[in-house]
Amino acid sequence: MSLINFIAKNRYGKWGIITYAEVIFDIAVSVPIALSLFNPVTRNPSNYSTIFDIVIFTDVLIVLILTLRNSIFGLGQDIADLTIISLFQMGSRRRVFFEEFLVDILFPAVLFLASLYFVLYLSGFSLSFQIAPYIGLYLFLSTASFFFTITLKKPLRSLGVFLLFAFSFFVLLNHFNALFVEISFLQISEILLFSSLFLLFISYLVFTRVLSL
Repeated sequence: MSLINFIAKNRYGKWGIITYAEVIFDIAVSVPIALSLFNPVTRNPSNYSTIFDIVIFTDVLIVLILTLRNSIFGLGQDIADLTIISLFQMGSRRRVFFEEFLVDILFPAVLFLASLYFVLYLSGFSLSFQIAPYIGLYLFLSTASFFFTITLKKPLRSLGVFLLFAFSFFVLLNHFNALFVEISFLQISEILLFSSLFLLFISYLVFTRVLSL
């Protein structure tokens, strides 16, 4: 069994990945359903941006919660129980790190995006919306949870610190809302993406060179 298959089976079980995909697809379906409640106003792309922002923000947070289950209570528990040693025996730390990140963080995001575009296309809604900031938000917070999981090595401790971090982030985001209004969505996405890459790099260094079991 390959390393990535082992990680996926450990996270989702034999049939768990199918159930996981169904849950994310259901979350994506909620977007056109919510937009349809305001039909026909929302058929005009210029009118449904606010509604879309609210719905997609909520859905991204739900997907993020599913991701926390993977990173904090998946990888975190493996580190706490030392079962991650079995993964190190199957591949290098660098390989384990990137495949953990792929399964825990990227897979849910790609699955959600694919499902979202698919259901919106079938529903006849315009796909010309700004989703990049929300993807940036997801990557930033999910990578932060990945970082805390690796550095703190205890699931509940990592969850507590992450919740405090996320709360502080949203408070600051709201406090400087006037500043962010003057910045384009693309610039916000770039800031969040750069921050995500920085956290990912620090996590990589800790996981491959500092992490002691």
